[in-house]
Amino acid sequence: MILSARTRLLGVIGWPVAHSLSPAMQGAALGALGLDWTYGAFAVAPERLGAAIRGAAALGFVGLNVTIPHKEAAFALSLPDAEAARVGAVNTLVFDGDGPPRGLNTDVHGARMLFEEASLALPGARVALLGAGGAARAAAAALLDGGAEVTVVGRSPRTLSLDERTLPLVAWDALGALLPEVDALVDATPRGLSPDASRIDLAPLPAHAVV
Repeated sequence: MILSARTRLLGVIGWPVAHSLSPAMQGAALGALGLDWTYGAFAVAPERLGAAIRGAAALGFVGLNVTIPHKEAAFALSLPDAEAARVGAVNTLVFDGDGPPRGLNTDVHGARMLFEEASLALPGARVALLGAGGAARAAAAALLDGGAEVTVVGRSPRTLSLDERTLPLVAWDALGALLPEVDALVDATPRGLSPDASRIDLAPLPAHAVV
């Protein structure tokens, strides 16, 4: 594809971001639609996030997707919609004015669809949620909206609060004892990006549980 002055710009920002499949997926969609748009992946160090967002606006970007570890920091640099404001994190920035970009959170909708596809009956379901960052907050919102009981499992004492409610928190080394009691395990950590990540023994999960 040859870029011209008429080509519209999109992309994803993260740190790291080389693993992202978004350029291939979004590029295929843009091509199928016959649009003169392009989508790239941009590695942005946390300390350069503000400069990157301002630069994207100056270059005329239409929008950016936001991934680890920027979702919560990008929230503070945008004008969040109601869903993003509730979760305190954004995964999409839309540049359509002279001020800060609009901040959206589509992760909540994505989580809802995922739970539906997994046939997870949320009312009363007991769920262990790994992590307390932006992705975890979105998953927690979808779970709580469906009536699930959520316990956060973290490596740090960081809590997760949503709708003026602080979710129960247990330490990572207590996960094994928690697994026999849950109906679902949701991993919202960056574990998949680390080749050294320790494996989680799923044997204690009940037979009906989903991951």
